[in-house]
Amino acid sequence: MDVMTIFIICLVTLLLCIIYFINLFRPKPISGIKIADNYSWLFGHLPAFQTNKNRIHEYRCHLAMNAELQGDTCFQECLPLTSSRVDILTPELIEFVLKTEFDSFGKGNYFRDKLHVLLGDGIFNTDGQRWKQQRKIAAHMFTQRLLNEKMIHVFTEHGHRFIDLLHTIPEGKIFDLQKLFFCYTMDCICDIAFGLNLNTLTLSVPDAQEFVDAFDQANYLSSLRFIQPEFSWRLKRLFNIGSEKKLKDCMKIVDRFIYNIIQQRQNDDTTTNNKRGDLLTLFLVHEDKQLINDKFLRDIVLSFIVAGRDTTATGLSHLFYHVYHSYPDIEQKLIDERHKNNSVYLDAVLYELCRLHPPVPFDLKIALKDVYLPGNIFIPKSTIITYTPYHYHRLKSVWGQDAEEFRPERWIDETNEQKLKTESQYKFIAFNAGPRLCLGKTMALLEMKTLASMLINEFHFELDESTKKFNTQMKFQGTCAFEDGLPMTVKKRKNK
Repeated sequence: MDVMTIFIICLVTLLLCIIYFINLFRPKPISGIKIADNYSWLFGHLPAFQTNKNRIHEYRCHLAMNAELQGDTCFQECLPLTSSRVDILTPELIEFVLKTEFDSFGKGNYFRDKLHVLLGDGIFNTDGQRWKQQRKIAAHMFTQRLLNEKMIHVFTEHGHRFIDLLHTIPEGKIFDLQKLFFCYTMDCICDIAFGLNLNTLTLSVPDAQEFVDAFDQANYLSSLRFIQPEFSWRLKRLFNIGSEKKLKDCMKIVDRFIYNIIQQRQNDDTTTNNKRGDLLTLFLVHEDKQLINDKFLRDIVLSFIVAGRDTTATGLSHLFYHVYHSYPDIEQKLIDERHKNNSVYLDAVLYELCRLHPPVPFDLKIALKDVYLPGNIFIPKSTIITYTPYHYHRLKSVWGQDAEEFRPERWIDETNEQKLKTESQYKFIAFNAGPRLCLGKTMALLEMKTLASMLINEFHFELDESTKKFNTQMKFQGTCAFEDGLPMTVKKRKNK
């Protein structure tokens, strides 16, 4: 065999290898489902996602509205080395995935692997029997009795500390109200989750700020995995470099803090634990000791901190942005209502807030088997099904021509102004739907309602735009927090 022949064989082999790896790398769209704009044959939507990383929710909202205009009930986004993502856009499809075929869709490894470092096998990161066990036990925490007896007391107690702190801020001084909301909700959820007065508002607990900072950074770095190629973050994790090294370092701080609390509580006697009445107690006293271990307790506590802290703080931030910037007439309506000992309008404002600024703007399931969606839409096994409250709640086909308007009145019954309207949970998906409907929905609304009433009754706020640093750009993480905080000034209200 001459040199030229060997060269040609090597060249052809190399070309075949290149073709093979390109084909392995490139996205594999599902036939019959509209592909979103800005699709690249080799890289899919990865370049568009990276370009719009800092406005990913708005960008995907644009894609959804384009699909809606063309009469599509779903559309797909494609990334290299990953199954296609099919985003569903109708109540019929939402109900099918979240209820009718509940067992055909789950968190799957795609979701679980990305958040396992933070959430472990906690209730929001698992399926099947493990999820059912945790939900059954945790449900005891959200009874109406505990909401009335314990949680309202927790929200009010920390609300008074919030008010005391605001009284120390000089009139005209600019401060970040969003940061204080995150402190408040962290204090409340830690009180409810494991009976600890963390007091991040006053920084009176040693190591609390270090834990909070590490927790926030870990939350952000975990979220980044969803827009990175799978191999990218896995390689960084393998070699312990870049964002994955930072994530690992943050989780050491978070885990040390949580495990110390668990150990302290395990050393308490049963009577002391029972008096606390917190979430950790429910699991510590559970009879199934094979189920309950330190890792399990760590996972469940962190899961509820993630769910109960960031979501509510973000909701409060958007509420005060709207009241003190976008719709200032709402403030007086809320004050007038409070004087009448009523709260229907405040409830309507909160529901409308959760519609346009949902606590969790994006969620997903994995098809656990081949399945046909209504409309004869074939979904192969392992396909990612996304349902995105942020843009779903802005679709005119679902919410009417004024879908993008902030209009609390849409939630008030036309025949009885003292009564709220109810909407199907498959139309209003801010708190998920079906068997996984959020256990903490009532608690979250009560927490926002309690603090908002206390603050609006006591103070008047003004959004500061003089520094030109504030904008409505949102952080890239699991919730829609403002990237640059919420700069406000405050003054005590006269003639309360």
